[in-house]
Amino acid sequence: MAALAVCVALAAAPLVASPCPGEHCIDVRPQDEVLLVSVRGLGCSTDTEAFAAGLRCERHVQAMPRGQRWHGISLDEFLASFTPDRSTIVFAHGNRIEENEVRSRSLYVYSRLVACRGDDRPLRYVIFSWPSDEIDGVLRDVRVKAARTRPAGLQLAWIVDQIHRPDVPLGLIGYSFGTRVQSGAAHLLAGGSLSGLRLNATGPAPPMRAVWIAPAFAADWLGPGRYHGLAMNPVETLLVGINRRDPAMRYFAWVDRKQHPQAMGLAGPTYLARETARRVKLFNATSQVGRSHDMCKYMAINGLMSNAWRRLTFADSPPHVVTPMPPMASAAPSAIR
Repeated sequence: MAALAVCVALAAAPLVASPCPGEHCIDVRPQDEVLLVSVRGLGCSTDTEAFAAGLRCERHVQAMPRGQRWHGISLDEFLASFTPDRSTIVFAHGNRIEENEVRSRSLYVYSRLVACRGDDRPLRYVIFSWPSDEIDGVLRDVRVKAARTRPAGLQLAWIVDQIHRPDVPLGLIGYSFGTRVQSGAAHLLAGGSLSGLRLNATGPAPPMRAVWIAPAFAADWLGPGRYHGLAMNPVETLLVGINRRDPAMRYFAWVDRKQHPQAMGLAGPTYLARETARRVKLFNATSQVGRSHDMCKYMAINGLMSNAWRRLTFADSPPHVVTPMPPMASAAPSAIR
């Protein structure tokens, strides 16, 4: 009965509201580069030997007519784009985003970042598209997608590792389940394991900063010895957007049948080591967003996005200078979830 009540509440709540402005309304600045990498063709594969063949990469060309602005490129062309002349921001979308929605919704996030910018520095904006298409049954949908974030985390970690440019500052901005993908990737890049999955990295993880909005993973996962316990090792600062009235955050506990954990997006992370906690800041979006899990409402908050710009573009550091990494925190082997 309790699970049925959760399904009814989630179905009735505004989890997906009116769409963001269409792609045709958004212009990409001439100094910026917008790329897309899709792992939808990989499904839940964890065979890193097959990743290169299954990826689809695209580049946005603003000068082309509408409907012709996305051009397929090879993986080599995609990787060659990562030069140290600009910061890179990787966006990972949330759940129930169909493949034909990814570009427009992700470009809206880009437009909000640029609208709230504090300067005109160039950036490279990368859209990470993972298999999040809606499936029947609200509770079944979120449980299946929660499981998919594990291989998607390995796939993203592999892509970041292929870039292999410690001199290219990396910003991560994720929404809902997209944060779970990015946190898992950071954990793997730092040498962690996700229920047996490991990354055979070719080099050290690049310096990272993260902005995770309504993060849909357990509040304690970033703690020492927890499931994503090494994720904060390469992340020098983390901004977490929380909302105590977000229905997806309030009913998140039902995603895990056994543990019933609290969502990080409800009140922030817990069980952090002292050094890690100093690098985490919360942004309370409860009053601005209220009882909704609408990505566009979160992204419309100027204070949140101006903070995101400053952090993700390393705008509080001298241009193209990588700030020192914090000391690496040790953690016990990851728990199985």
